[in-house]
Amino acid sequence: MACSSVTDNMGEDFLECQICLDELKQTKMLPCLHTFCLPCLERVLETEPGGTLSCPTCRLHVPLPEDGGREFKNNACVRKLQEAAQKPLKSVSFSTQEPETACTACDTGSQSRYYCIDCTDYLCQVCTDAHGRMKVFQSHRVVTVGDLRSSRVADDLRSRETSKCPCHNEVNKFYCVTCLSVICLHCVVVNHKDHDYLEIQEAAEKERAKLGEKLTAVQRHVEQQEQWLEQAKPLKNSWPSQLERCTDDINVQAERMIQAVVKVKEEKIAILCTTSTAREKQLHDAIDAAEKRLAAFKSYVNFADTMLQYGSPAELLSAAGDLKDWLEQCPSEKYPIEPIKALTSLRFDSPTNDLDEAVATLFGGIKQVRISLPGPCETKVRSNKVTSRGNRQAQLIKASGTKGMDDMEFRCPLSLALSIDDDIIVADRDNDRLQVLRKSGTFLGTVEMSFQPQAVAALPNGELLVTGDKHNIHVIDKHGRQARVMKVGGATEKDEVTNGIAVDRHGRVIVSIAYQIFILNMEGEVTLKFGDKDSLNYVLWITSNGSNQIVVSDELNHSVKVFDSTGHPLFSCGSGEGDGQLYHPVSVITDKEDNIIVADNKNNRVSMFGRDGTFVRQVLTAEAHRIMEPLGLTMTHDGLLVVSGRSYEEGCIKIFRLS
Repeated sequence: MACSSVTDNMGEDFLECQICLDELKQTKMLPCLHTFCLPCLERVLETEPGGTLSCPTCRLHVPLPEDGGREFKNNACVRKLQEAAQKPLKSVSFSTQEPETACTACDTGSQSRYYCIDCTDYLCQVCTDAHGRMKVFQSHRVVTVGDLRSSRVADDLRSRETSKCPCHNEVNKFYCVTCLSVICLHCVVVNHKDHDYLEIQEAAEKERAKLGEKLTAVQRHVEQQEQWLEQAKPLKNSWPSQLERCTDDINVQAERMIQAVVKVKEEKIAILCTTSTAREKQLHDAIDAAEKRLAAFKSYVNFADTMLQYGSPAELLSAAGDLKDWLEQCPSEKYPIEPIKALTSLRFDSPTNDLDEAVATLFGGIKQVRISLPGPCETKVRSNKVTSRGNRQAQLIKASGTKGMDDMEFRCPLSLALSIDDDIIVADRDNDRLQVLRKSGTFLGTVEMSFQPQAVAALPNGELLVTGDKHNIHVIDKHGRQARVMKVGGATEKDEVTNGIAVDRHGRVIVSIAYQIFILNMEGEVTLKFGDKDSLNYVLWITSNGSNQIVVSDELNHSVKVFDSTGHPLFSCGSGEGDGQLYHPVSVITDKEDNIIVADNKNNRVSMFGRDGTFVRQVLTAEAHRIMEPLGLTMTHDGLLVVSGRSYEEGCIKIFRLS
């Protein structure tokens, strides 16, 4: 059948609604390109609070139009494919026309012999000859009426189908490059005569080539993601067995330690019993000897005392010799009371007071071994990324800028960014302007703002994003002219302004308002928001890493927190004044190894943490580099680290080489 070439490559569920699992009806396409039935979307919207819809397929948070789901785009392609799958010849009904069809290019009523696929006209022989002689039509494809019955021509016709102008009911044959819309010939003459436009086929081919190139890169990403999943799923499947094995190992280790403790206990008690027996015998003998000596001493004392009081002179003199010898020997050191000096007591001496810590050290710990899996292939988009070369010492190259309001004078240089031309952009907050410097530190110019700029980031096309004006993001071109304003909707704190800003590798704009973080597409539509008072505080600074994780410097909570690309928290680090601790951290950037580099403001230093949050080293310190209250951070493409701060005497913009 002719429809086979159209439907062969479609997935089984391409024409099914993933909510009701039935054929799509009243198709509506979300910004994430997933299509659903309008009635199904409306049922889902009834259960979704807060004016947002979570895509049932990819879980992306989609802001709702004012009039509900009906304002989402229709998916005409799905409707056409449904028709092609169900009624393969209906969309090319003219292929069944009889050869007697009249020529539609002239009013002679002549019988048509040919059909122009590009003009969608039936042609008689005369019109066919004239059609072929005109240069403007020489690229058109003309087939015989009989060939219209072939499936090959039917597929070609289906691919060239186009819409009709809603204003003039004519076929849209042109594409207005200025307005980015398809138009008919009347539209060209009436409303678009001064615009740039192309034939719709030519414009479509150009756009198809661009999309094909990007699709190739995405397909590589898909292949690598599939490879990652192929290796990750066995790991997931083996996780219960790993858990069971580790549990068994812990039980075995605990049993071994219990047996060892019992053995040591028995040995210690045996030693104690042996010692006790020896000590008891020694003490018994000592007491027995002491009692005998005491009895002897008492008998000598009684005899001598009686003799001295009641003995006659003759009796006294006859016993005096023996008594004198005994009395002379008794108080001397020849008879020490040795049993008393030999007495000892027993005590168990524990080697440590922290028994739990000692047991835990002997017991062992749980260790997670990192497994290297291939990461996703990402599209290259300029962001707040820096280059790292391992453990490097910083050498000051240039220090410039003082306090004031003139050129190269600053009042709170709060944020830094790198332009597409490798120039340094400084958000000079209290002077209501941006200042532009070369990477050598020399002054280029200023961009006056009507508000106090909080932070600045660069887009891949050279435009700059500036925060600080209510809930707006100002987009200015590289010459400082305002291009447009993105309005961030859905913020809880109405009086707070846009603050930290970054652009990730997907080209998404990430911005903070108070304790909330918003992700916008390039059209300025909010696609995701997260954050609350319990997890984040009011002043947040933002960057992203190579895995599109969102790195947040939470200034008032004195920590850095990392979230995945969907806003799920991963880990945090910092808080305090020692190494590896943070105190009022401000700007944060990441390097190509996804190390986190943060301006540790109140600790007067710039610190580096690993991609897992472990402390690596102090990159800059007050003692070694005279850094005072660092604010902004960025790095040039050739590896120069740029820091802004309040060191007005030394120069508030400092450029270091990390060699």
